[in-house]
Amino acid sequence: MAAIEWSARMNVGIPEIDRQHQKLLELFNDLEEGLSRSLPVKKPRVLFAELVSYSKYHFLGEENLMQVAGWAGRDDHARVHAEFVAKVTELERTLECEGNLEAALASSRFLRHWILRHIVVADRLAFATMEREGRLVG
Repeated sequence: MAAIEWSARMNVGIPEIDRQHQKLLELFNDLEEGLSRSLPVKKPRVLFAELVSYSKYHFLGEENLMQVAGWAGRDDHARVHAEFVAKVTELERTLECEGNLEAALASSRFLRHWILRHIVVADRLAFATMEREGRLVG
């Protein structure tokens, strides 16, 4: 699959969050590149684990920003993040147990869809709402 290229439609208007989203896409693209090159499955596992770890870091930052802003939608947004972490943890276990390219590709497809939809729809809406409500300072 083609790499996901960052575009203006992905901006949420918070420079740090936009940088983190760009890093998430970079990690995801590295994973897909590793899969497309048919690297030994161990390498995609390492790349997958790095993506999962960075996602958790990023989610914590987003949720803290939402908490500080006093945004009412924070808990729902955090729940979506938690569901993602649970799903990718399951995918990571499957990849570890099965250790095959098919499991890695299924994980990659899920990640591609989720990351794009979450950034472009959920995050943009959340930060636009906080901005409109005057909850974001600076």
